[in-house]
Amino acid sequence: MPDTHPTPLPLVVLIAADGPLWPEHPTELAGRHVQHVAIKSPLTPLAGLATTMATGVSPLTHDVVTNWVPDETGETLVSVSAAHRLFPAFWSDDTLGPATVTIDWPATQGDSDLPESHCRSSTGDTPKARSLAAINLLNEAASAPSTRAIALALGGLSHRKDREGTAIAITSELDRTLAALPSTTLVLIVHQTPEGTQHQLTIIGGDAPTDQHAPATTLSGVGGAIRRLTGAALSHGVVFGRTPGLTLPPIDPAQRTIPAIRLASPVDWEKSIQIAGEASDAEHMTMMTRRLACLCRYAFARRDWERMGKLAGDLASIRGEPFEHWMTLLAASRVNDQERLETAAATCVARFPESPLATLAQGMVQIATEPEAASSLLATLSASDLPMDTMLGVHGRLCIRAGLHELGRASLEQAMQRGVATVVDRIALAGHLLQFGQPDRARAALGSVGGPGGPKNWALLRLRVLKACGASSAAESLSQALIERHPGDADVRAAITG
Repeated sequence: MPDTHPTPLPLVVLIAADGPLWPEHPTELAGRHVQHVAIKSPLTPLAGLATTMATGVSPLTHDVVTNWVPDETGETLVSVSAAHRLFPAFWSDDTLGPATVTIDWPATQGDSDLPESHCRSSTGDTPKARSLAAINLLNEAASAPSTRAIALALGGLSHRKDREGTAIAITSELDRTLAALPSTTLVLIVHQTPEGTQHQLTIIGGDAPTDQHAPATTLSGVGGAIRRLTGAALSHGVVFGRTPGLTLPPIDPAQRTIPAIRLASPVDWEKSIQIAGEASDAEHMTMMTRRLACLCRYAFARRDWERMGKLAGDLASIRGEPFEHWMTLLAASRVNDQERLETAAATCVARFPESPLATLAQGMVQIATEPEAASSLLATLSASDLPMDTMLGVHGRLCIRAGLHELGRASLEQAMQRGVATVVDRIALAGHLLQFGQPDRARAALGSVGGPGGPKNWALLRLRVLKACGASSAAESLSQALIERHPGDADVRAAITG
């Protein structure tokens, strides 16, 4: 008879670090092969990073960003606890909770799903000492036969002072500890790239590396993979996609569950934002600005323009730096609120005169009513002048609209390369490239944009690009889908027969 017993799940070790662990990209660790996968999520403080891994949802959903949060009065900072996490972690069920050990993992204090003895904290006078003590606790936790998952957070690497020395000591001890674990152990480490510019996933013991370039994933995607690897609840709302370097168990739709989410935070954030704007306490202001700036970047990544505008406005009321004024301006433009756009642009010009931000803001307002004036302003800027990546797409689209084709294409291509191009940026670049006789590059710029289920004009652009590329089979398939979706539409008929 065939063996009907399920294959035991391997021990899964999760490590979240707030800085780079290795100065390069090692190909072998703990005597095993390694894969490194880029993560395209915004840089996130350790508490938000760890909680996203544990839940599989964005900080916009689980609401944990920083290690410290305001208490119920909004005036005193307290350590973030499980009560502040609005979405359940992967261990939040009857079987995984007793089999999971967390070490210095944020937002676990008071977690009723974790036995108190399984929620461990290291001690030490310095970040290096605490991290080394935490790694020793990992070794102890792994020796227990009932342990199925260990979650370890390593802090202190975000500080540039002695970062390299701290990282060397930590990685040396970590390599020895991981080498002693069972050979079937799967280790997922989320840390920063050596340059410290983005997160990356390092997998020890996953699939054999290939010569192919691994596509990027997200922090939420890593969290979804963790749920599948540990046999946790496959909660609705969690990101379940393909994670390069990992062979994941299939998803049974019948096993999807409704998560027990908290509907409201114990923190009155509106009150706390007001207090932070009035406070002279540097720690309070730092906590709130880090939180709001991080959430603002996640809202941009989600293209949630209304929420981004609200977060940017709150941040401007506390700090008022170019970043949040730009995000307020961008949000107003994306929701087509001309009054808000003009107000935000006037503020940028008043606060930051003669800056690229002020120039771009004026161009955004003038492009519709004074195109020649807008063109003159935009011509003074190039992609290298723009201090924020998220400005590239707007500058590129405005330049193309103003007839500054070379400048526009350069900015849009930079936006694509840096991973900040929106759908409308891709559409603008593809249309420009097609117009200037480069259909293959136009197709690459579109990516998957322009399917029959989306806006008609986008699909028609894709159809023209496919026909110009000579992709007759793909063009025919899209044509049929458009006819079914828009029967009798004159634009569709013209695009198909033209």
